[in-house]
Amino acid sequence: MGSVETWFAAWAGAASGNVGPVGGLTYGGAWFRLYRTPYAGTAQHTIAGWEVEDLEAEVAELRASGVVFEEYHAGELKTVDGIATTRGGRVAWFVTSTMAAGSV
Repeated sequence: MGSVETWFAAWAGAASGNVGPVGGLTYGGAWFRLYRTPYAGTAQHTIAGWEVEDLEAEVAELRASGVVFEEYHAGELKTVDGIATTRGGRVAWFVTSTMAAGSV
């Protein structure tokens, strides 16, 4: 991942980054997880994610500004009002008009 980290540091205008809580880089208070994936360039995965203190409040605020959250009911993955509880925590996914996927 060295070349990606170097490119991102240059793009973000930062000279260096710090490893985030589960790998990744932090710049100016924002944390980015960089990882290899066979889906690169296909947008079949989360493009950006944010950790927030109050998930319900963030989802409500984003909905009020027009964001539509995905609903899933497949196997163990089920959302309630757009929010799923997973092994990794609670999450809400949305897709932008350009099909970029994000999560809070």
